[in-house]
Amino acid sequence: MQEKDKQDDQDRALGRYDLISPLLDDGLEAAEKRQRRMEILAKGGISERTLSLWLEKYRKTGFEGLLFRKRSDRGRARSLADDVLKEAIAIKEELPERSVSRVIEILEVEKTILPGKVARSTLTRHLAKEGLTGRRRRKHLRGSRRFQKEHRNQLWQADYSVFIVIPTSRCEM
Repeated sequence: MQEKDKQDDQDRALGRYDLISPLLDDGLEAAEKRQRRMEILAKGGISERTLSLWLEKYRKTGFEGLLFRKRSDRGRARSLADDVLKEAIAIKEELPERSVSRVIEILEVEKTILPGKVARSTLTRHLAKEGLTGRRRRKHLRGSRRFQKEHRNQLWQADYSVFIVIPTSRCEM
């Protein structure tokens, strides 16, 4: 970790400690604790759950518990085992026109995964990272295509109607 990142992490942890410190006095009465908790929540911009989590971490491991920790599995598939992902990639590469739903069905039939274990959206995301699904593949296809853009807000559509108001005896202009 770079020195600047360490300092930023220390500063965030100090900010967290500053918020929870009024609640660390064991001699407080319940009403006083409740009052301080409400004040912290009002000024701190954090949820009750976050405050409780920070208190629990501080009480368990001290100041170290307030430091930000990066996930050890960052950048890797967490809900999908590497061997399952490799098998799904192989199935998709075998016949690129196969849908993600069909790939999941094949994995279930081959007993690679349990039925319902892998979400279609999860597998789609991982296959898209590999360039095996969706828009990346569709760019090379010709013929009729869906009317859509690559990203949100690249295209806006509107519809309006121009009409003339004809004044009548009921309508005053």
